Amino acid sequence: MLITYMARTGKEKKIIVKELDTSHSGLSQFLGGTYTSPHTFVPKVQNLVQMYNERMAAPKEPPFQETAISKQVWETIRYAHIQHQMAVVYGDAAVYVNIPSNMGTMATLDYRIAKKLRVSGKNSVERFEHIIETLSGSNKVIIVDEAQELTAKAIDHLRAIYDEACVGVVLIGNEKIKETLRGIGDSQERGRTQLFSRIMHGSARPVHTKHITLEDIKKIFEYAGLNEDCLKLLHQISQTGHGLRGSTNVFVNTVIMFDIGNYTEITKTQLARSAKDMGIV
Repeated sequence: MLITYMARTGKEKKIIVKELDTSHSGLSQFLGGTYTSPHTFVPKVQNLVQMYNERMAAPKEPPFQETAISKQVWETIRYAHIQHQMAVVYGDAAVYVNIPSNMGTMATLDYRIAKKLRVSGKNSVERFEHIIETLSGSNKVIIVDEAQELTAKAIDHLRAIYDEACVGVVLIGNEKIKETLRGIGDSQERGRTQLFSRIMHGSARPVHTKHITLEDIKKIFEYAGLNEDCLKLLHQISQTGHGLRGSTNVFVNTVIMFDIGNYTEITKTQLARSAKDMGIV
């Protein structure tokens, strides 16, 4: 059973060790038939395989499709990359250094960039120098998601990296990032004020759920073969504060709630019931 699971998933032994919460020697002994108490190990394997099978049988979220919003985001990233500029994408749509909530400090940002670049340093100054050295002339672009979590100091630190390494920087977040940048621009010396003013009035790109079109929804859910009424309802949901993620969650929840095997059988009534139960509409 375990050997079959490993073959199907292609996972390395070190990953299996973590999944089974065991040791490397314990896993080797079990696979080799020399584990002293296999009756304690087998239930772990059975549970792991069962979870995997259920996950594979669960309804899948729609595959990525290029939408009006993704085009805007990509165009902004492309601009920053080619022109070596700082740019911002902000709005209410759920849109790559990812910044967890309450962890947007300069130290966290520096650490995550260094980790992505696989560089280190004895202290923050040396790490910064290694980051600049690695990025300079690399033709890379730094993309920071959830950028609204960044502190003003962290954003100014990104500006320093942008200045020193001459690389593109793109900040992606909600409306809060716009206010943070404006605050930085108002409080800094003239040179920095001009930079952040230029970002907000030139390369800042607002993205909102209203930019999601019905054609986008049709492309995203094309694989499911939904009828026009279902697609219109999912588009309606995407226009709320729940965005495209809300539409996707309603679709997946509907499949589970009504135990639907053939997506083409989904009705507007079922989607509406699921959305109501989820508190979305």
